[in-house]
Amino acid sequence: SGSRRSRTRVEPLMSASPIAPELSVRANAEIRHWTDGNEADLHVSTMDAHGRLPLRGPALAMGWSPGQDLALVVRDGVLLFSSRIQPAQPRPGITVVLDSRWRLLLPYGIRVHSGLEFGIRLIVLAAPIEGLAAALPRYYRW
Repeated sequence: SGSRRSRTRVEPLMSASPIAPELSVRANAEIRHWTDGNEADLHVSTMDAHGRLPLRGPALAMGWSPGQDLALVVRDGVLLFSSRIQPAQPRPGITVVLDSRWRLLLPYGIRVHSGLEFGIRLIVLAAPIEGLAAALPRYYRW
């Protein structure tokens, strides 16, 4: 009698997502191009016990610096960060500030409402061409 072989299913490491279907993503120094020359950086960040989210990599990709005000909006469980282009420009959401160690303190109400607890790992997509960074929990369901 023949032995049974287990079949493995090969899936791509990353595929186009609804957040940025026309961007190329650089993850762990590997670049995967999608439909045009735009780029996005993909990072994983872990929230600390004080509700701070380290964003050095995404912030550098976005051109942000410590002390900079950012707008935070939560949409469908995804945290969206952006900076204002002009100081007087109105923007939706609340203002959060990058601290000197490139971390953002996520407001308590947003952490509770979004179910973000100490130690949670978030996938952070920095899309400079869009002027936007998006953070979502690893368990986010599309």
